[in-house]
This record gives sequence, C-alpha cells and structure tokens, in this order.
Amino acid sequence: MSSWEAFPMEQIFTEFEKGKCSNAVALTPSDNGGLPYIGAKFTDGGVMKFTKKEPRLAMDGNGIIFVNSGDGSGGLAFYKREKFIGSTGISIGRNPKLNKYHFMFIATSICKNANKYGFGYARTEKRLKRDRILLPAKSGQPDWKYMENYMRKIEQKLLTRYKKYLGSILQAKS
Repeated sequence: MSSWEAFPMEQIFTEFEKGKCSNAVALTPSDNGGLPYIGAKFTDGGVMKFTKKEPRLAMDGNGIIFVNSGDGSGGLAFYKREKFIGSTGISIGRNPKLNKYHFMFIATSICKNANKYGFGYARTEKRLKRDRILLPAKSGQPDWKYMENYMRKIEQKLLTRYKKYLGSILQAKS
C-alpha cells in the first residue's frame, strides 16, 4: 500500500491550456454530434451543450478539465477524453504519460478540495499550478500503478453491475 503525499499540479501536468470561448451564445448548436461545449456546470462533466465544430475554438482532450470559477462548480475537475470547446472559465491539464485511469483518479482527488474555490476565490493559472493534490505515493513520487489498478477495479465492478442489470431487463422481456 502506498502512503499519501501532496504534489503540486505543475508536477503532475506537463501542459495547461485555458478555454478559448468567451461567447457561448455565438456558438451554433448541433443536434447530432458536434463538439461538447464545456463550462462552469456542476453536472454532466461540465457539458453545457453540443455545438457545430469550430476549429479555431476546438481543444484537444485527454486531460483534466478544471472549472476555475462558477455557479457552485468552481474547483471541480472532470476527465475529458475527446475534443471539446472550452469556455474561458475552464482550463485543461495534460500529461501524455498518463492514461484515462490516472486522470479519473486525479479528478476525483481534486474534487475533494473543490470547496476552496468559488466566485470570491477563483482558480487562476498561478493558483492552479501551485495547488497541491493528495495522491498515493511511493518513494516520493506518485504511485501511478496503484491509481491505475484502483480505477480499473472500479470500472470492472461498474461494468459487471451494468451487465447484470441489462441481463435482468432482457430476461424480463422474454
């Protein structure tokens, strides 16, 4: 078992990028596909709506979305795999060496301290980089293997529960 240590975000992420969309009203809605528009929303992984693709505003995923301030969602974090359009109220942190399991574990840990941010105390780029996150560690470094294995076990439990649920629905229909 690992011990837990606090690591600055700038040690975990190799890149930070701020959202580019300052006018969500100007985005053209899309009913079938498109890109998710991510903003300061408490639920649905921050997805506010789906929009037509806007190449100049599109951002690469495979990182953690940080809600910098917002309507009760300031301080939250979400893993985002695919491309998206981000509001100026969010940032994304990336590290090409990390996978979805690492990101999901980290996002959960970040959300444990979300209450420190809000309208009166927004997450700035400087605060984001210096913010510290508690993670399992071995020899003073994040224990990536532990985090990945832990999240894989959770994923497997959820998939098993979902398959059982689907099986019961199919059995009831026959």
